[in-house]
Amino acid sequence: MKVKDMKSIIQDLDDEVDIEVNSVWDEEKQELTPSSCEAFYHEKDNKVYITPEVIAM
Repeated sequence: MKVKDMKSIIQDLDDEVDIEVNSVWDEEKQELTPSSCEAFYHEKDNKVYITPEVIAM
């Protein structure tokens, strides 16, 4: 995903809308469920990294 893709998704959203990453498998629901996350820009790689707080293994 490129920054322009993300901008098109979030362009009309309020600044207070949460961003979560689907990263936890729910056996009961048989689907991925959201986890809150942190994000940062890595200047050397020129990439934004989004890391969920909980990761399914």
